[in-house]
Order: sequence, then structure tokens, then C-alpha cells
Amino acid sequence: MNEIRPTQDNMTSRPFEPNMKEIIENTLNNLGYKKDKDTTSFQVLKAYENREYHNIDHLKNMFTNLRAFIESTRLKIQNPNIFNFAIIMHDFVNGEPYDVEKSANCAENILNKKSDAKPDELKFLKKLIMATNHKNNLESATLEEKLIADLDLGIFASSPDDYDNYAAAIRKEYKNYNDKTFAIGRKAVLEGFLNKKSIYHTDFFKKNFETLAKINISAELAKLIK
Repeated sequence: MNEIRPTQDNMTSRPFEPNMKEIIENTLNNLGYKKDKDTTSFQVLKAYENREYHNIDHLKNMFTNLRAFIESTRLKIQNPNIFNFAIIMHDFVNGEPYDVEKSANCAENILNKKSDAKPDELKFLKKLIMATNHKNNLESATLEEKLIADLDLGIFASSPDDYDNYAAAIRKEYKNYNDKTFAIGRKAVLEGFLNKKSIYHTDFFKKNFETLAKINISAELAKLIK
């Protein structure tokens, strides 16, 4: 397999523009969602508005990368509709304490009463979303948990210019913090990733993204330290 060079969050140069409204409604339909798909998709899309980074473009990039991963590895994703819904909902709540957990609970509530999702599928959904908090040890986790965590961090392996834009967007999302407080918190997060045995969990991401991600993170850290 030829090495794929990422641009922004994207692992493939093949033209692909995910339609998020269509993806949300198709996913809900495939999960046996009973009614109000238009209303629910509107509410989900609305939640991602007015954000600098954790927005619809971030979701689009994750779905683009997911497509590239599947095409490159030919691996099958367990319960792909639940996996898709986990991507859709993983940042539904953002910038609040326990936002990932809150997002997982919101995702469960949306499906619980209006879909055919079974209890074990709802449990799987929450596990997938919780994997994007990047705090849990995923060494023994499922491929799907590892993959959604890697997809969420695809931006780390972007071009230097795209990474700088990402870092600036993150700073704007945390504009309520002064520069010193932000730098302390951001430094702790980035050093946490660098101190891990590997930033990524799947072999594909490790092979194609690990080195560039470490270079970009180290460069941002150097700017924060100054």
C-alpha cells in the first residue's frame, strides 16, 4: 500500500464531500428511527454551528477519513450505523465539563425511544463516544473504539499550515481563558499525547500518521512554551 499523505483531517486526495444532513437521516433511517428525522437532523446540525473547530467540517473530515480507512484496509466495521451515529454525536455537547459523557447520553436518549436500537447497541454507542475523550486505555478495546479515537485526532497529522489553522481555531474556542491559563492547559493535553506509547491506536493510523502528528504537536508545544 502506498503511503497516503494527509491534508487537513483528510486521509485521501479522492474528491469526496460528505452530505451531513443526508448521512444523519440515512443513519437514523437504518436504525429504524420512527419519526421526525428532519427535526432530529436539524437539531444535531444546529448543535455544531458557531464553533471554530468542533463543527460540521470536523464531522465531514471524520467521515472522509473513515471512507479512506475502509477502502485502504478492507476491514469491516461492526454495526456501521451505530458507528456512524457515534461519529455524528461525539461532539454534540462541546466545551462543557463532562461534555463527552453528556454527548454519549444525548446520543442514547435520541435512539432509546424512537428507534429499533437494542440495549447492547446503545451500550456500544456510548462506549464508542466515550473513546473520543482520549483518556481511557484502549489497548484492549474493540477496533471500532480505536478507530473512532483515531478519526477524531486526524487533524494532528495535517500539513503544517492546516495544523496552525487548527491550533488557532482551538484557541478561539477557548477564548474565555487568558493566554497563560490556556497555554498551561493546552500544554498538558499535548504533552499527554506525546508521552503515550503511540498517539494512534490502529495500525493504519500508526503507519501513516504517527510521525507527522508528533512533529506538529511538538511544533505547537514549542510555540506555547515561549
